[in-house]
Amino acid sequence: MADKHEERTKRHGMTILGVIVVVALLVGSFVLYPAQWHSLLSFVGSSGATTTILSNGNPGICPANSQAPVVQLAARNYSPVAGAITLVAAPDNITASSTNNQTVIANTKLTVGAYITLSTPGCGLTYTNIAGDNLGWLENKSSGQALPGTAIQLQPEIFQISTPSPLVSNSPQTAGTTNAIVYPTTSSPVTVYESILAGRAWTGFPGEGFLVVYTADSYFVSSMNINGCNKWAGGQIPVSYTVSNMIQYSCVFPAINYGSYAVVTGTPSSQFTNFGLQITPTSGFSTTGQNVPIGETVLSLSNFQGVNGQWYTGQATYTVPGIIAGQTVGTVLTPKTTSQYFVFLEHQ
Repeated sequence: MADKHEERTKRHGMTILGVIVVVALLVGSFVLYPAQWHSLLSFVGSSGATTTILSNGNPGICPANSQAPVVQLAARNYSPVAGAITLVAAPDNITASSTNNQTVIANTKLTVGAYITLSTPGCGLTYTNIAGDNLGWLENKSSGQALPGTAIQLQPEIFQISTPSPLVSNSPQTAGTTNAIVYPTTSSPVTVYESILAGRAWTGFPGEGFLVVYTADSYFVSSMNINGCNKWAGGQIPVSYTVSNMIQYSCVFPAINYGSYAVVTGTPSSQFTNFGLQITPTSGFSTTGQNVPIGETVLSLSNFQGVNGQWYTGQATYTVPGIIAGQTVGTVLTPKTTSQYFVFLEHQ
């Protein structure tokens, strides 16, 4: 009997000891890992909805208003005259994306140079602010994700488009005129010297430049060339005039701003500069008094968003199907300086 009583006493003591160990472990884990215990208890006791931002960027259930995201939109412009960046009024497109496909949710004009706040933005959505219209302003974009409890400001820097002034001279020492006449002979190359001066704002997006397109009748001109130029590889450029059997020669120049002259490569100059366009006539250019026009179009390279949701930079024409910002496929994006009679070749 004594042995059985002693055995029960030992078992009871071991049970109490086990309970003490378990309690000690629970208390210790609560002290060491309070956050995990808080999450577990909240999950067990919660009967309401939880806020989630899915890993693929799709919006979850928005939290309370105090934690809702804030999205502010603006457009900035660098003025080459004042040398400062300021908020400006400009056309503005706002898109929201939870996948690779973007949907325009606003297409308006910023009427003042100030921030506007987007009403009730979605949680976890990526917003893109596209400012500019490629008509008076070169387009640019800024993107950010609207996360709970955060504020983002989307303020792309845009540039006002200027009208350049191409000038032609018969020698590199003169300041240039318009519609100059040069006198080549049959099949002998002749060099036309030209300067291009920017207007009040920009010609071409900084870093992307602008395009100079020369056209001629292939019956009279076999080739045109500017030494050192970055030739345009984007195909034929639509022009507002036509000639028979038109050939086209296009070069990309670095962007120029207020008061600057274009150079073929490198940094535009604040001093008057000329570059040489070499024109080679054909054997068809052989009649005394024959007058052959060379056309020119100066066009800013632009950014734009395609109907496929992709962003295109440094373009001269639309390259995706559909209608974008009122422009049809294949039309020139930006205002251009153009003349069918940029210079005349006259045979003597």
